[in-house]
Amino acid sequence: ARYSAAEEQVRISESLTGVSGELGELSLALGRAEEKTQRMLARASALDNLIEAGALEPTIISGDYIEVELQKLSSTDAVENELAALKANRSVGELPPPSTS
Repeated sequence: ARYSAAEEQVRISESLTGVSGELGELSLALGRAEEKTQRMLARASALDNLIEAGALEPTIISGDYIEVELQKLSSTDAVENELAALKANRSVGELPPPSTS
């Protein structure tokens, strides 16, 4: 009986002050934040598993954005140099030795 009376007192107080709605909204917001965190953790775990399995390779192993862009440029230059060598040797009729890189 005391519990029911106390419960009713809380409901009346919450209704009068508007706390009930705010607590409900807060509870929902916390629940959404928890769900979002769990989804992000699951996504990170899935990506880690794919990397470990070899299905994905990290694009940036070390360094920053500038280093990555410089690596892209140097690999592009290597491809262009090899293409130029192939074109030059095509006119001579011989193939260059295979690239080791």
